[in-house]
Amino acid sequence: MISYKKRKIYALELDKPEFKNMMKVNLGCGKQIKPGWTNIDNEKQLGVDVVHNLEVLPYPFQSNTVDFIYMSHVLEHLDNPYEVILECHRILKHGGLLEILVPHFKDCKSSLSMPHKRFFHEHSIHCFIEDEYSCQSKNIFSLELCIVSHRFPLLHRFTGLFNNSFFGWTSEIHWILKKR
Repeated sequence: MISYKKRKIYALELDKPEFKNMMKVNLGCGKQIKPGWTNIDNEKQLGVDVVHNLEVLPYPFQSNTVDFIYMSHVLEHLDNPYEVILECHRILKHGGLLEILVPHFKDCKSSLSMPHKRFFHEHSIHCFIEDEYSCQSKNIFSLELCIVSHRFPLLHRFTGLFNNSFFGWTSEIHWILKKR
């Protein structure tokens, strides 16, 4: 069963002065550079601190050194997201947070995009947390937050006549995991 807990710490709030000394990693940042963070991407561009192919493990961090990892729309592009999450677990400190955003599998426009290699639903993360339905759970994270959000174009809200694949209905999953 998914727990829908509210959490006060999100990546957007970590830019406040009280979080200045935290080791924060923006994994697969692309052009979404976060000042004061370690921004990692596979291409060198302005603001990227570390150039690293996220398919290549291990990542260039010591074990148990990172307080917070933010991954926005990264996992769906990788060959083995399971191994990437295990690698994030390795570099996170005990109690560290991993914030993940991915497109929901029902988001036809995004999830069927050519560079996307994987599809996700709200239960995809359960192999890393205690799960009453699976005997293969690793129980290495606790689930702090799970939100599935749907954004509809204005026209769709009023008419309800159009499907998501044509008029741009978007759905996204937002998880925050805490290292046990």
